[in-house]
Amino acid sequence: MLDLDKCCLLYRVFDLGVMATYGMDEIHCRNRQASELKKLLPLLLKSTSQEQVLLAAKQADLEVIKKSGEGTYVGTILFTYSGGKVMAVDLQ
Repeated sequence: MLDLDKCCLLYRVFDLGVMATYGMDEIHCRNRQASELKKLLPLLLKSTSQEQVLLAAKQADLEVIKKSGEGTYVGTILFTYSGGKVMAVDLQ
């Protein structure tokens, strides 16, 4: 009976290791996607106005918080503007 207990414990430890590995891979993938979006979005959104961002946020039912200066939080994403157009997007 003791051998069965050891086998069960060994299986659980192995399973936890596999789950942790998959979890870390998923976190790495999400961080990479966020980094790529952070680089890509400002280039795609250069012609997007602050008004368009606010309208899209309203349509998506996302909270909008205007930051002092030239920025707006839409959900947890900070949009920074220059001349009324999107200049930068901060996903952190």
